[in-house]
Parts: sequence; structure tokens; C-alpha cells
Amino acid sequence: MIEIGQHTTLTVIARGAQGYVLQGQGPEERLDLPAQEAPSTLKPGEQVRVFVYLDSDDVPVATTREPKVVVGQCAWLSVKEVNAVGAFVDWGLGKDLLVPFAEQGTPMRAGRSYLIYAYIDSTGRIAGTRRLDTYLSTDGSQFSAGDEVDLVLWERSDLGFKAVINHTHVGMLFEREILGELKPGESLRGYIQEVRPDTRINLSLQRHTASARDALQSAIFQDLQSRGGVSTLTDKSSPEAIFEAFGVSKKSYKKALGALYRARMIELEPGIVRLV
Repeated sequence: MIEIGQHTTLTVIARGAQGYVLQGQGPEERLDLPAQEAPSTLKPGEQVRVFVYLDSDDVPVATTREPKVVVGQCAWLSVKEVNAVGAFVDWGLGKDLLVPFAEQGTPMRAGRSYLIYAYIDSTGRIAGTRRLDTYLSTDGSQFSAGDEVDLVLWERSDLGFKAVINHTHVGMLFEREILGELKPGESLRGYIQEVRPDTRINLSLQRHTASARDALQSAIFQDLQSRGGVSTLTDKSSPEAIFEAFGVSKKSYKKALGALYRARMIELEPGIVRLV
């Protein structure tokens, strides 16, 4: 089935001066693939993966170009132009994506980038919106602690980052869970830290499991051995220094040191961690 705003695989059935004709499984699943939207090496009978969108005449057409976002997903996109209709963002295709004024929240400006969700508007056209809360859920009932997810960072506040989860949900990555320098629009792997009693989602960039904790403790122990049994990286060190050394948050590092101390494997002195 051919869907506007999605990828599909079709068969080349003809080639002409203007491009190719593609055929799907049904007799009505036929699309044009303009020559400028495809490689010149395609041959009749060959299958090709394309993205389907509407041209300037609102006719469905195909392209082998890869869009930066598909319908039902979001991406960090830059504004090319703002006119009387709305803001037009670069989504990787020849025809820019419109974000109507009603879908912008605060006015968008040319040259700046925003997190945009692609959707089908009431006329059947592909459009973009910054009002992600309209399309994304805060109900984390389907998730469990430790689930690995895809994240897109959305908005930063004093609490941390609001992040989009798997293009379907919204969760919170609190400041204490932030590792290194992050910025809005970044895509990264993360984990469900917990689903709160109100079903809202707390996120982490580390898997908080027993095996992950054991691996960190082992890495700290091995690092101490390689340094002659002494390290100046303590629970008072900066989050940046800890992240650079072990790729974990300061909170996780302090917990690992505490576990090693209780196991009598290390001694904690002012400014020093020492093997026993």
C-alpha cells in the first residue's frame, strides 16, 4: 500500500524522457519517479525503494532522495524561509516542508533550527508542527524500567531535557542523568529509568542494571590497577572528568565507589582513591 509521507518499494515498469513509471501491487498503485529524483541507471523490472510525497500540484510522486523526516516522526530542521504562509524548513527534498503559523507556537525565524514533527494536514498534504505534545504521549504504561529506546532531545530547562522517545512518547532526562555536553536536536540511545506512578517517564543515558553496575565497578578496579593502585578521580571530581574517564554520570560513579568501599576493595581518602 502506498502512503503519502512514507517509504515503499515499487517496480520500474517504464522509462521515458521525464523519468520512470513505478508500479505497486495493485493496478492503482502507480507513481511517476521524475528523472531528477532518481539515478539514471534504473531499468524496467528493477525494484526501487522510494519516498512518496506530493508535488507542487498536489500529485503523489516518488523520489529516491532520503528525507530528513517522515510522517509520524520528528527531526531537527533548519528554516530556509518565512513568508505570509508560514515557515519553510529544509527536510532534504526539493520541495521544502511548510510549518504553518498556527503550528509554530513562538514565531520561527529563518536560519534557526527547531524540532519538527511531520504529519498529514486536513487537506492531505504533508506539513510540519512544533506542537509535538499534540501528537506524542506522556503515558509510559507500555514501557518497563531498563527498556532501550531512541531519543531526540527537545527542550532544555533547569530540570534537564524533555526528550522524544521512539517518535511516539515524551519523557524527562533529568540533569543528574546528563552525560557530557548535549544540545537540543541530538539523537541518541537511552533507557527508561522508571515509569512513575502518574505514568510519566523518567529517562537515563545509562542502563541501571546489576550487570551495568558490576561492569563499572570492574572498570574502576582495573583502572586503579593500571595506575599503581592510586587515582585522584574521587566522588568529589567534576562530572565532566568522570564522564571522560568512564562514560558514566557522577551519581553512578559515586555508587560504584561506595560498593567497592563496602566490599573493602578500596580506601577513600581526601582527593585519593586507593586499592586496599
